[in-house]
Amino acid sequence: MKPIPLNILDDVHCTKIMTFGHCCAASNDGPCVGIVQQLNSTEPIKWLSYSTVIERSRIIGSYLWTVGKLTPMKSRVAIVSANRPEYLFVQQGCSMYGFTLVNLYTSYDSATIMSLLDRTKTDVLVVENIERIKSFEDELLKNEQIKQIIVMDDIDCNKHDKIRSISSILKTITKYDIRERPTIDPESIATFIMTSGTTGDPKIVMLSHENHLAASKGNLLRVEQANINEVVAKRHCSILPMAHIFEQFILLGLFLRGRQVVFCPSTDKIVEYMSIVKPTKLTLVPRIVKPTKLTLVPRILYKVYDKVMAEVTKSKLKYYLVQKALNREDAWWLSRLVFRKVKKLFGGEVKAIFVGSAPITSDVLHFFRIALDTPIMTGYGQTESTACANLTHPVDMSSDTVGSPVVTVELKLIDVPNTSYRSDMNQGEICIRGPVIFKGYYNDEEKSREAIDKDGWLHTGDVGEWTSNGALRIIDRTKHIFKLNQGIYIAPERLENIYSRSQWIAQIFVDGISTEATVVAIVIPDEEYVRKNFESAHATMPFSELCKDEKLKQII
Repeated sequence: MKPIPLNILDDVHCTKIMTFGHCCAASNDGPCVGIVQQLNSTEPIKWLSYSTVIERSRIIGSYLWTVGKLTPMKSRVAIVSANRPEYLFVQQGCSMYGFTLVNLYTSYDSATIMSLLDRTKTDVLVVENIERIKSFEDELLKNEQIKQIIVMDDIDCNKHDKIRSISSILKTITKYDIRERPTIDPESIATFIMTSGTTGDPKIVMLSHENHLAASKGNLLRVEQANINEVVAKRHCSILPMAHIFEQFILLGLFLRGRQVVFCPSTDKIVEYMSIVKPTKLTLVPRIVKPTKLTLVPRILYKVYDKVMAEVTKSKLKYYLVQKALNREDAWWLSRLVFRKVKKLFGGEVKAIFVGSAPITSDVLHFFRIALDTPIMTGYGQTESTACANLTHPVDMSSDTVGSPVVTVELKLIDVPNTSYRSDMNQGEICIRGPVIFKGYYNDEEKSREAIDKDGWLHTGDVGEWTSNGALRIIDRTKHIFKLNQGIYIAPERLENIYSRSQWIAQIFVDGISTEATVVAIVIPDEEYVRKNFESAHATMPFSELCKDEKLKQII
């Protein structure tokens, strides 16, 4: 499928930060970022306007350019932080002044962070607090490559001249000191996004300003075509890590519409935040921001679904009512009565849910469509395609497809060697082309050539098939298909998805080789569930010992 001809940059200018001027106008300089104060106060959220966000971002960008001596379209700024407004200020400040933002996950240990700082030739490191780098602070301070360490929390900046706080920068650089933005090439690298590598070292995906805008513009046009723009994008509770491309993709799309965002610092606070924020959009699970739009990864929905169903099965009456509601066997009020607590958990104002990053089973999808009485749109994309490729229509009630390509994407299926997947049978490896495709892996020409062919097609490694109505269904992985010695083809990821639904299992890895007749699986039990449901006599045992129990192995 070919994209509709579209000059992405005509509508939203040429760099991500210039988009903020567009968004400021779209919102009439309305609320942009919400900061949660005290949960029980009459005004639990303090809102920063778009112009305030722009000013703070420009101050940080100007500081990096003048005081930090960074060079536009050359220097790099790494960031390790939970979701918070300062992350956005740094991100947009770097985009404004042409510094590449190196996004690092908070789950990385000190060795991984130091390795990535070295690999990316990072000039400045931004962290949320000094505790984040406590274990390797001395190493960072002695590192000549790292010119400065900027801390988001208020700290004493007199201890070392290499350490500064965001608050001190905002006080030092006034609006009169703000530098004019340099001209930024749309094809210059805006971000480095980390993705898993086969050797254990993260691969560094290079995404340009144009990549980000093309992806968000494609999604924006799909939503506008579906006539749900006003419904789904008022407030968003940001929960997925901002280092993840999916969250960056969602946030930029929201800002293009001039909408409001509240950053949730950890998944532990999701329920609190949903009740306050009342989001109309979310990237996880809402209650304090009360989102009207929710963007989720399937793992979150599975956890909510499993807990609800575990409670329901304890009562025959509850189970009966839930089944009637799910089967639409009675009046609409039954669904509202039965599922009112589920809806409240998500803030009570969700008008649409966007799901991405992994497949979701039909029973769970159906449950939430009925329970929340809202359309659920499923998407498909990869980090290498800036999280963008396909999206379902809100009225599409199918449970096993990811919709059709957005307008900024071409998509085709090609034959998968040594399998039965053939393009003439509407099956094959999914290949994507268009302005959303990444610029390659940093310092890895070989891997880049493997991912993108000479004609510009990204080979995703996913196997798909076209349905009769033109939607795409993901059915397999090319690199995770192997044949056992009796000739049977095995798709381990499919088996992993099935077995990981068990409440006893936290993680599972399935593998095999063609010289053997059976597959092997490595299983990590869910410690919390095991301790609650296995024999009470074993509840106090060390978990490593508990996992050796033959009865537990038999159950799993």
